Amino acid sequence: MNYLLTLSIIFIQPILWLGIIKVILNNKKRISRERNSFNTAIYQNNFELKHFLLGFLIFGVLGSILSTLVGAFISVPWILGYEILLLLNIILIPYRLFPIIIAGITTLITIIPNLSDFINNEFEFSIDLSMTSSQNILFLISLMVLISGFFWRYFVGHYNTPKVSKNKRGNRVAGYILNEMTVFPLLVLIPGDQIQKSISFWPIFMIGHQSFSLFLLPVLLSAKMKIFKNVPRQISNDIGNSIIKIGVLGLAFTVTSYFLPMITLYLIGTIIILYLLILIKHKLQDLKSEKWFSDAVEGVRVIGIRPSTPAYKMGVEIGDRIVEVNDKTVHNEAEFYEAILSSPTFCRLKLINRNDRIKIAESAIYNDSPNELGIVLFK
Repeated sequence: MNYLLTLSIIFIQPILWLGIIKVILNNKKRISRERNSFNTAIYQNNFELKHFLLGFLIFGVLGSILSTLVGAFISVPWILGYEILLLLNIILIPYRLFPIIIAGITTLITIIPNLSDFINNEFEFSIDLSMTSSQNILFLISLMVLISGFFWRYFVGHYNTPKVSKNKRGNRVAGYILNEMTVFPLLVLIPGDQIQKSISFWPIFMIGHQSFSLFLLPVLLSAKMKIFKNVPRQISNDIGNSIIKIGVLGLAFTVTSYFLPMITLYLIGTIIILYLLILIKHKLQDLKSEKWFSDAVEGVRVIGIRPSTPAYKMGVEIGDRIVEVNDKTVHNEAEFYEAILSSPTFCRLKLINRNDRIKIAESAIYNDSPNELGIVLFK
């Protein structure tokens, strides 16, 4: 029973519920933007909440298994500092979340000399505020980075809503906002019976001569970036793969830190800096690219694909330029739909992809419903 009560604590964490509220608001904002720009919602489902819940379950289970096998333990001041800073971030800077940076800032704060004594004297806590070993913090941050990489790789960029604007030349262009987040419970150990002193039912157990308490730490992950010149799915894959490598490097650093403990804090800083450099690198690559998702002079530009539609099954991709429909040349949206209606149950497209290669796509479509082809164009 005590363990069930302990597990239930994760569901009263304010970070979890603030995260859910933020995801729901993001979904409503996206759907409103889609309807204003295209008269309909491109993605009717709440994929933001779906990814949030999947991340909660999958990353919570896998991350907890790995942290338990390693036996990582974290001190109470680190947990308190991390959760307080996350709450402040969500409340005060809702448009941008910095979970990995916050983990680094928390680490910096907890190593300030005499901080534990100051907190005990000021607030008269009945718990031991001793600092966690820096090796455990390095492992925890590396695990966060690793899971963040999988989040970018397998969750972000699957649903891409175009946001139409104009570039410096006055041409209409489509940009894509990658904006997803999740919170997952990470099982960690806390030395001693610190929690049980405040919550009587909290279970403790012994490893050797040392007692530990279990705690489910709510870890927040976020992915937010505006893409204007690269295929969102491709760039999210690249970012995810790079971050996964950094996470693996961090785990290797953790092993190294046990032999060279004096460089552990430098290794923590290195992991966080590399993580930030990856995000900055891909953002700069997008800005420097010369290929816009711009309105086409010849043909019509595909700026979105609705899921589970004929266009999706035909392999039409964002950025493709449709030059012929049912053997008829098209230059604008009106000609596009007129050509589709010439053969209302079958569609043959001639496209030019972003690498200037011609491809042919064919599919049956819904009778007398050309809009159900699933292609989103500039209005």
